[in-house]
Amino acid sequence: MDEASEAEEVKLAPGLRREFDQFYTKLKRRQTTSAYTNAKQTIELLRKIVGSKAWKVTSELLQLVRAYGCHLIAADPLQFNVGNVVRRVLFIIREEFAAACKFERPGELDESKQDSSAQSRASLSTLLVEGEVEKIDYTQQYDVRGPIIEAIKELLDELDVLYKNVSEQAINHIHADETIMTFGKSELTKQFLLEAAKKRTIEVFVAEAAPMCDGQRMAEELAAAGIKTTLINDAAIFALMSRVHKVIIGTHAVMANGGLTCASGGHSLALAA
Repeated sequence: MDEASEAEEVKLAPGLRREFDQFYTKLKRRQTTSAYTNAKQTIELLRKIVGSKAWKVTSELLQLVRAYGCHLIAADPLQFNVGNVVRRVLFIIREEFAAACKFERPGELDESKQDSSAQSRASLSTLLVEGEVEKIDYTQQYDVRGPIIEAIKELLDELDVLYKNVSEQAINHIHADETIMTFGKSELTKQFLLEAAKKRTIEVFVAEAAPMCDGQRMAEELAAAGIKTTLINDAAIFALMSRVHKVIIGTHAVMANGGLTCASGGHSLALAA
């Protein structure tokens, strides 16, 4: 990583390099643990890298995004959303380059389709590593900066409406006069419950999630919105579970096998449910 770091220092503008170092330090020290915040900041940082003058051809851009992406992932491997965002941006770069190839060289459309199909089948886990799947010559001169930035902006817009899209489904899952139990503080869970409370009469038990006790703030915000809310001790979860219709908790990440990572104590809550 030392050689890559030296290359990065030469290529990036001082201001952009400083911004990257600040974000890297926050991840390293675990000063930021919000999946939404980390994902958004990663996208914005990569968008600035795309818009910088640090690269001339697409192959150099791919190398930059890989190098910085690996660096951010190594800062805190448990922030899975950072790695997912980096892979998504790498896919966008490849996709826009392939589109530029088709537009500039329509005679090779069939071959481009085959390459694009092979690329789509490639595992996301291999996008950070240069391998044999890269058969396209990314050193060709195509003006892809604008389309890539536009596609990344669309990704940001998609992220901004994430809470809204999930919350709109609350009415389909929560019915009238139900008792909900949640755990700790989750912004998405809060928005989900607030949306349900607009048309449903619900009661919410909030476990405080010691030792951070984020549930206290969650209970205050739900109560301030007019929802009947009761803050409970973590030890009371099992005793009150018989009165609960549904358990809704926020998750940090959902794994491919259906498992998830969440705040400490979530496993005990699931077992009680």
